[in-house]
Amino acid sequence: MAEGLAQAHLAAAGHPDWEVSSAGTWATDGRAGSEFSIRLLAERGIDLSGHRTRAVSRELLRKADLVLVMTRDHKEALQVEFPDQAKKVYLLSEMAGPAFDIADPIGGPIEEYRRTFAEIDDLLARGLPRIIELMSRDS
Repeated sequence: MAEGLAQAHLAAAGHPDWEVSSAGTWATDGRAGSEFSIRLLAERGIDLSGHRTRAVSRELLRKADLVLVMTRDHKEALQVEFPDQAKKVYLLSEMAGPAFDIADPIGGPIEEYRRTFAEIDDLLARGLPRIIELMSRDS
């Protein structure tokens, strides 16, 4: 959900050419997005039906200008495993205010997905200036 929403927010802010991609800290490669995630994104006109999961790799992190994660555990895991990339890893919540973890709705009812979707959407909307600033710092 975060990938699709982030791409939409960046496009609306005049950065449609900025690439957004997602990868899981402990993901299995090649799985389709969850039914509820795809449905909620489609309701906003965002098509991620072709999205497939992939695990984080050194190469993905090296290419990234900014890495936004959902939980403190994700942030710590990436910073420990890839210390040379640690300075570009932030919690999404940090973009809009105090840091907190965003719950993963996987396996839950659609209501949990809706809450997480709304939370991510709100954080991206409020944090967009900071995201753009961080992505532009080395350009």
